[in-house]
Amino acid sequence: MAITAAVKWIMPVAAPTQGAHKRAQVQLVALAGDATNEADVVKVDRSAIFGPNGAAPKKIAITRIQYSVASLGVKLYFEEAGGDEVIAYMSAGSNTEDAVADGEFDWTKTGGMVPAAAPAVATDGDIKLSTYGAALNSSYSITLDLKFKAFRKDEVIV
Repeated sequence: MAITAAVKWIMPVAAPTQGAHKRAQVQLVALAGDATNEADVVKVDRSAIFGPNGAAPKKIAITRIQYSVASLGVKLYFEEAGGDEVIAYMSAGSNTEDAVADGEFDWTKTGGMVPAAAPAVATDGDIKLSTYGAALNSSYSITLDLKFKAFRKDEVIV
């Protein structure tokens, strides 16, 4: 039966693919119908977003993550050409039916968690997700608060 996953934009109410946006909030949810895991799934596509200057942002900063995971683990990371950059691991600790973990990562005071390098290709800086240890009825609900960092006028937009 596999895993059923969705990406829901909370603010703006649709993916920021038009206009000029400085911030966004997105919710990632999934329910596993069996032991199938998600692997390297793009959840936020940097190159499809219209950031502060009306073009793809240079970087996406994650200022806060709120999560609830049940009976599985989640790895959230930035895609980078030189090797993926882990943002956070969220795990219920075991894949038993009653294993649940809720938590929060908060980088608002430091400006957010951002990829180290500037994007070299369109896929650099995408936010991706993989799960591990899924079992029947495993699930996650993850809310990301995002801030978009614009390219300066003298920089090349990838």
